[in-house]
This record gives sequence, structure tokens and C-alpha cells, in this order.
Amino acid sequence: MMDAVPRLSQTYVDCQGCKVRYYQVGSGPDILFIHGAPGSIEDWLPVTDGLAAKYRLTFYDRPGYGYSDALKGGYNQIRQADVAFALIEMLNLANPVVVGHSFGGSIALAMAVRRPKQIKVFISVGARAYPKAKSPVIFHLLKAPIIGKLILAIQRSALGQNMLRSAIHKMFHPNESSIPPDFIETRVSQWLSNGNMISLAHEDTNSSSVLREISQHYHEIEQHFVVVHGSEDHSIPVEDAMNLYSDLKDAQLIILPNTGHMVQFIRTDELARIISETAG
Repeated sequence: MMDAVPRLSQTYVDCQGCKVRYYQVGSGPDILFIHGAPGSIEDWLPVTDGLAAKYRLTFYDRPGYGYSDALKGGYNQIRQADVAFALIEMLNLANPVVVGHSFGGSIALAMAVRRPKQIKVFISVGARAYPKAKSPVIFHLLKAPIIGKLILAIQRSALGQNMLRSAIHKMFHPNESSIPPDFIETRVSQWLSNGNMISLAHEDTNSSSVLREISQHYHEIEQHFVVVHGSEDHSIPVEDAMNLYSDLKDAQLIILPNTGHMVQFIRTDELARIISETAG
């Protein structure tokens, strides 16, 4: 199994007023990958071996995560969709397939409701498509300037790091054996640096209002949409995927049995096959 965070060349592009880290590999038709919250380029790298021989793959750290700058007004799916569209144009991605995981899947939906003609097809993986009941109190506290600094200090303590480790186990459950070596420690270190947790707090608390708005337009989406979800996803209920499939007029629903939220690590080969069959 590959390392959790392989060494990548540090390539950046100025996009929408901030510096965005991106990585491209392979040649052929274009596929753009959008990670979740928190997350980074590295969350998608497991699928490269199965796809890079046939496609040009583009990954990027969404503004506010990984090694990209924060983006003014960028803590919601609509603004992040602006970034994705800008990258498609700046990197000359031709008629790309767009693949989004988790919050990245929500961004893919925010792109799709605009009915963009330049996108070939969308694939959501473990996406939250509808508002949830409420955000954790800690995210509201993180957004407060003074209290937020205190919460961050607690998160960087041994207690806070253990909480993040538990959260990662939940994301993989019931497939904890699929967690790559060093994945937990590298992600905990990354998430507690560069403002990642602040970005997460803003996105999580802003998410439901955006989903409430865009979900009214899912039935208007024109592109084919492939909805992939793990049957045992404990982060985002599989019912979200089923409801989304029902709301879309041109969709395929793929429920992966005995699979948690981190599909790209748990069912790597199967997900790569789904993407390849969809991309054509």
C-alpha cells in the first residue's frame, strides 16, 4: 500500500485571488478531482495507478486546505465551485469529468446546478447532498476570533489530537484495516496547521444553507451524474445518495457494500473502474 502522503512537486497557480497548489499526472482525457473537508491532494492519490495510464488527472488543494491559501468568501460550495471552474479554464482542461468526495461532492453539485456545458459528467463519492440537522458546537466556537484560538490550542494538545485520530477511524469504519501507514499522523499534523480546522469550521456551518438552496435545482441538472456511496458510511448517511439519485433526471446509483466514507482508500480499484467506465 502506498504511503499516506507521497512526495509531490509543489506546483502553484494564482486562482481567484489566492495561491492554489495542484498536481497533474498522466495523459489523455481530463479528470478533475475535488477533495472533502478537511482534505488535500493526497486524499485522491490512491486512484492514480488505476487511471493515469489513460487519463490526465488533475488534483488540487482547495483554498483553505492543504498548502493552498485561504480564499476570501470561499467557505461555501458556491465559492469553491467558482474556483473549480476557474482552474478548469486556467489549466486548459478539455470537457473534463469532475469527481468530488464528501464536501467535494457537494461542490460538484454546486457546479452541476449551473448546467455547465464544459463538463462531460459528474461523479460524487460519499457526498452530502442535503442539509444536516446542525453543526457541532465546536465549529461555531472555532469561528470566534478569541475563543477560536483557545479551541485550536486545545486541538493541538494530546487530547485534541486523539479526538482527531478517533474522527479518522470513524471516517474509515468499518474498514479500519484500509487506513494506510502513517495516514493518521500525517493528516492530524496537516489538519492542525495552515488554518485547515478554521476552514472546516466555516464550511461545515455554512454548508446546510447552501445545500438547502441548490437541492431545489437538482432536478434541473442536465449532465449525467454518477452517485457513489458506501453502505456503511458513518459520516454521511447512505440515504443522502438515495435521495439524490431520486432527484436527478439522468443518474446512476452505485452503493458499495460494507464500505465506509473513505471510498478511495477502501475500494480503490473498484472506484477507479467506476471512474474509467464513466469517463469512457
